[in-house]
Amino acid sequence: MKQYFDDGYNGVITSDDDAKKELLREIVYLKAEELMVWKNAVVMQGMDGLELKLMLPKTKRIDPQKIAEGARARYRKVDWFTINEVMEKESVELMITDEAEARGLDSVQMRYSMIAAARGLAWSKDCEIKEVITNAAGGTKQASGLWTDPTTDIASDVADCIGDIIDNSEINEHTLGQLQIYYPAGLFAHLNKPVQIGEIKDTIRDYLGRQYDMSFNPTKQLDTSVNILVPGEETASHIFYTGQDIKLVESEREMGVGERYLITQLFKTFVMPEVEGGTTNSKIREITDVRA
Repeated sequence: MKQYFDDGYNGVITSDDDAKKELLREIVYLKAEELMVWKNAVVMQGMDGLELKLMLPKTKRIDPQKIAEGARARYRKVDWFTINEVMEKESVELMITDEAEARGLDSVQMRYSMIAAARGLAWSKDCEIKEVITNAAGGTKQASGLWTDPTTDIASDVADCIGDIIDNSEINEHTLGQLQIYYPAGLFAHLNKPVQIGEIKDTIRDYLGRQYDMSFNPTKQLDTSVNILVPGEETASHIFYTGQDIKLVESEREMGVGERYLITQLFKTFVMPEVEGGTTNSKIREITDVRA
């Protein structure tokens, strides 16, 4: 019997090969989701099928009608349009060599292989979400200056974006919820550096976080721009396959080398279009040129 484990999970002992493979898959999936930075930008949901078909209303608001006593409001027809999304497949391979097993290091090799596989899957999913979110921005503005410059009014740059979101969508200041801001990881220290705000010293990150209920997410997927969005089912979703018809983990013996494990995940990120044939969403905004 062998023990396989990963950081943050309890060791599980099993002699059942199928159970062991399923355990590897679950750990890689869970660790990948834990490592993902962009998961808060989307609604994460599992699906048993590979294709998603949704019907969305063309009308975002139905206004009430004033009517006389004894009368009734006329029927207001709502037109619909459909969107179709198909998941894409990605796989990662792990290897436990005969030499590692002979030295009693197979558990160590598996542990670090799972960490590396989870890190790779998280990076791939983050890159996909970032591309979808950035390409679907409902509006773009240039920063008032480099965010590394202490004289730049970062708060005004962010406030302008929030104002644009409210002006161009059906939400208001009471229904914003928690805003998400994604910024280049290299700006982390600058946004956490104490600055003078009014009569007190605070960090831009803490100040804006309190003012707008905003969560700051440093990411290596961005270099010179920032994304601000209101996450939710009407903004963007990340679907992943949870069905039983496709094998998501398999293993085979490679003669003279060791045991190979193939872990697969199918997923797709998409933004909810606001009009038929649309590709943008007004709840997503971009600030460019924040960093040289």
